[in-house]
Amino acid sequence: MIRIRRAPELGEWLDVPGDSLVGIDLSGQELHRARLEFADLRRARFRNANARGAFLTGSDLSEADFTGANLVGADARLARCVGARFDAGWLSGAQFNGADLREASCAGARLDRVHLENARLEGADLRGVGVERAFLAGASYDRTTLWPEGFDPGALGAVAREDGRIVVVSSAQEGKSSPATPFAGERKPDIALAVLRHRPELFLGTGEVSGPVLVRQLLADLQVASDAPVLVGDLEGWWVVASTFDWVEAFRQELSVEAYFTRVVTFLDAGVNRIHTEVLLSLFAGRVVTGTPAGVQVIRGPLLETPLAEAVSAVLPGWQRFVAFQF
Repeated sequence: MIRIRRAPELGEWLDVPGDSLVGIDLSGQELHRARLEFADLRRARFRNANARGAFLTGSDLSEADFTGANLVGADARLARCVGARFDAGWLSGAQFNGADLREASCAGARLDRVHLENARLEGADLRGVGVERAFLAGASYDRTTLWPEGFDPGALGAVAREDGRIVVVSSAQEGKSSPATPFAGERKPDIALAVLRHRPELFLGTGEVSGPVLVRQLLADLQVASDAPVLVGDLEGWWVVASTFDWVEAFRQELSVEAYFTRVVTFLDAGVNRIHTEVLLSLFAGRVVTGTPAGVQVIRGPLLETPLAEAVSAVLPGWQRFVAFQF
């Protein structure tokens, strides 16, 4: 027996048979404000269910069927919705920021004011009602994404991709780089961080959070933009990545250095479900510092006593940026 918590006025608990939510049939159920975050709901059926205001943050909804369901105001940020069906459903005001909606179908669904910032929309069917009033900043789509006739997603900040690369910029932004779009909204950044804590494998490819894993991913981030000389290793008891190229300055755009390390921002050029690795350092490491020849900045932990800048200079002359962390 599985117990699903929902709105108190519905009796608070819904008891359903079984020991797994995978493939479960909750069609027609009253799921107002149901607590289903971080759940494995692959191939689950929610046809015509009332899931208004449901919490689905970080859940795996791959191939789930929400046909005709009421998801008004639901929170599905960072959810994996590959191949899910929302046809003829009500998604008004729902939050799918950063969700993976590739190959999902929203045909005939109400999409006014739905939050799709930084979502993956490649191959999705978004021929719903009110999509012109959706929030699409930073969302990615491709030639197989279906939109209502005459609709221009680029005008709302979405970016077209081909072979994993951005290939189209809306006419209003032509010739300009797209600004970094804060993930999951600024009202509840703790939600995005909670997803990172509970499901690091979504962004690291492994559930292991260690110095070598984070160093490898930080190095991969850097190599997206530059092939400049890099120092990677253990210096004075710190994990250190340094380069003669200042990748933080190149990537942070309008963010402050501190915000770059602490706000969840998608990193589309690095691949699927990628964010800047620096935020993972701030979340999991006990101490994080970064430096340029102009000075060192402590991101997390006590003031730095180790002369890291001097140690980096001794190994990599001409360095322009280092990031160091300890657990």
